Amino acid sequence: MIIRMLRITPDQKENAAKEAREILKTLESCLNPNKPFNGSQNLSFMDIAIVWVGYYAQMLEKMLDVILLDDDNTPLLNMWFRYVLDLQVIKECLPPFDKLVAHYTDFHERHMTTR
Repeated sequence: MIIRMLRITPDQKENAAKEAREILKTLESCLNPNKPFNGSQNLSFMDIAIVWVGYYAQMLEKMLDVILLDDDNTPLLNMWFRYVLDLQVIKECLPPFDKLVAHYTDFHERHMTTR
């Protein structure tokens, strides 16, 4: 999903965003609405393995001016990403958001000029 979004042209943006939202809805269907994280109060392997998707989805939203995560389509996933991404231990392990956006914006622009 992420690589595909980075390779789209402006006219493909909305269709790609729609496909990405469907993938995220599928991921959300695996969450338990009654329990935070993966069924406990502690981070699980799944939480750690999947949290990067939320971080990169936010990056793509900012970079490409699209909506991938919102409270109407993926409320549980959106809440889960916000909660996990706000944990200090997770923040310490992720690259700075602005640098990530700048890096992938540059990558996207260079890729689009070589097409």
